Amino acid sequence: MATDLLNLNSSENSTTLEDWMSRELVVVNIVFDVLILTVSVLGNFLVIFTIIHEKKLQTTCNFLLLHLAISDISLVVANIPFDIHTLVNGNRWRFGGFMCKILYPVNTVFYVSGALILTVISLDRYRVFVQTFKAKLRRAQAQKLIVLIYVFSVASVIPYMLSLKLEGEVCFENWPKFLYRQLYTVFLFTLQYAVPLVIMIIVYTSIARHLTRKTQRVNLSKHGERKRISLYSGTSSKTRCEREREQRNKKALKTIITVVVVFCVFMLPYQLLWIIADFQGMSEEKLSKLSKLFVIFSYIGSCTLNPFIYGVGDRQFRKGYQSFLNHLVTRATGRKVNRKLSGNAGLTAGDTELTHSVTRGEESRV
Repeated sequence: MATDLLNLNSSENSTTLEDWMSRELVVVNIVFDVLILTVSVLGNFLVIFTIIHEKKLQTTCNFLLLHLAISDISLVVANIPFDIHTLVNGNRWRFGGFMCKILYPVNTVFYVSGALILTVISLDRYRVFVQTFKAKLRRAQAQKLIVLIYVFSVASVIPYMLSLKLEGEVCFENWPKFLYRQLYTVFLFTLQYAVPLVIMIIVYTSIARHLTRKTQRVNLSKHGERKRISLYSGTSSKTRCEREREQRNKKALKTIITVVVVFCVFMLPYQLLWIIADFQGMSEEKLSKLSKLFVIFSYIGSCTLNPFIYGVGDRQFRKGYQSFLNHLVTRATGRKVNRKLSGNAGLTAGDTELTHSVTRGEESRV
């Protein structure tokens, strides 16, 4: 939410590294930042590579997931290196007034866009699973939505950009009234967490109920029709298809639950922190330490875990991951790796594309 964690007022210009955070905590924070940056960039690049090169994954929904992965990479690349630099310099801002106005709002743009893309994905999944009679979202329509999402995301951070001010070595928010800051905090909390969460819960709960009812109907019909259809060829094929569809539905349901749980658990602490800080008050030292902790927590829950969620839930993603790793090994050694990834068959490209979670970073508004 706020800009630099302790830069809430210009009186902190003399903050030293020892006063602000112990050297041990700084080292631990930097280690986690580097690990998260590395895993997030490599993991989401793997997602991008897989979607681009696996034909079965080149769907409209995965096109949205592609932009979600791009947003995750952009977020950590635009945020973590500057955060590390600020940490080792005792929380002093060394990037000038222009970057003070730009850097934090840019980070927030990626959080807002990620939340809005998630919302679009959930609504598209509802249409695919439940409203099957309606036309699916087309690639051209998805491209227009992506443009609108980024335009709206940029517009949403304009007040934040105007409030930022550089004094000495401190980049901080300078609102005409503290009430405006509180209102903006609520606005971003609603936009980045509350509204997406409510929509996801409603939509994915509806999908889960629909899949459950559909599975129950299939189970009932199988007993009544099995003897009748056994007289015709292709009986075993149809029954097998029904079983496979039921299994895919169950896996889709598990993926849906994973999405909602990850979003709720990993996003909530950092979002609530800034609500509490702005409306109930909190010491800067406590706010700084909690922010560092919750930001790492939120990174792990979104940018870092998402590629693994995709790989566990979707066979095609696992296949794409293997293809990418084979490509790397081939380039490095000249030998082709034929070993297959273990694990049961996951969701098909049409049944997955449900996963992702949204968080926001330490250097940007809630």
